[in-house]
Amino acid sequence: MSFLGKIFNKGPKPIIAKSHEGNLDSLRANRAGPQSPGAVKKPDVFYVTASVELGNTTTKCIVMATNLNTKSECYLLNKTVKMTRDIRPPKPNEEVFGKTVWGIELSKEAVADLIKDTVLESLKKLMLIKIMIWIL
Repeated sequence: MSFLGKIFNKGPKPIIAKSHEGNLDSLRANRAGPQSPGAVKKPDVFYVTASVELGNTTTKCIVMATNLNTKSECYLLNKTVKMTRDIRPPKPNEEVFGKTVWGIELSKEAVADLIKDTVLESLKKLMLIKIMIWIL
């Protein structure tokens, strides 16, 4: 190995996980299990999770589904990104607790509204909003 190779190849290389993309209807249609005609197939069970991250520049909502009957395969159902600078200004009776990198003031209620809108937009794209309203 060359001198530069010894310097720059010092540790183990990171393993990057990759998620499959899909929608919930197509995932339900493709069932796991044996393909023989007499075999009884177990219905797939999916665990759907929505994760929201509010950052200085962007607010992201990621919806993932994990198939619990297979080797815990994860599928990316939707990713919605909004700019944090598009948050509504605080109302007169709301307490301001901070500012974005653009100097836009943040209140607890304004942040909650931005997160709610981001999650609802992501679920509408997936057409899961009917299910979520029924549960709530």
